[in-house]
Amino acid sequence: MRRSLFTPALAAALAVCVATALSAQAPKITPKGDPSVRNDTIYSLAVKAEDHPEEGFVYLLDDGVIRYESDGRGSSTYRQVVQILNEDDVESWSERSFSYAPEREKLTVNWIRVVKPNGEVVAAKPTIEQKSDVPAATSSPVYEQRKVLRYSLSGVAPGTLVDYSVTRERLKPYLPGDFYDSWSVTTGRTTRRSRFIVDVPASMTPK
Repeated sequence: MRRSLFTPALAAALAVCVATALSAQAPKITPKGDPSVRNDTIYSLAVKAEDHPEEGFVYLLDDGVIRYESDGRGSSTYRQVVQILNEDDVESWSERSFSYAPEREKLTVNWIRVVKPNGEVVAAKPTIEQKSDVPAATSSPVYEQRKVLRYSLSGVAPGTLVDYSVTRERLKPYLPGDFYDSWSVTTGRTTRRSRFIVDVPASMTPK
């Protein structure tokens, strides 16, 4: 039996709800999708650019699904759906990068796509994918091998949505049974929907 803490928040309504279900489990998110979220319900949250003149982009979805075992192993899946509102932020959202420690972690990019609010696919996958090593920091006495995955997207333009999901599997925790995560529904940007799920064994009580 597992314990799940589920916190959905609809920022537009300034409402936050918390529920605990002893027998519930977090959704299994894979490159095939998230069975607990319908894309059209998220894409339909798109805003009018003229209503947000001070923002270059907004979050339609900011989503985190965390799963931990008692020994500290686990996974974290993060998804963001971002609506581009003006040209100023096109370049920054046309490039995405994710780093990880291959000796301890496995990183899976479930999907990165560019779509329109009506669901029409502009780019189903990145045009360029690169993997490279991250140089060790000379100021740190402890060396840990890290790699970075870089992606270039085509079709990003005002009015389009960038939708991506990444899963990081924690295979070897630094300390057995040790883990830490946090979540904030305040991103500094308009965020239409925020969800955070923590799934742990029923014998554990997150604090």
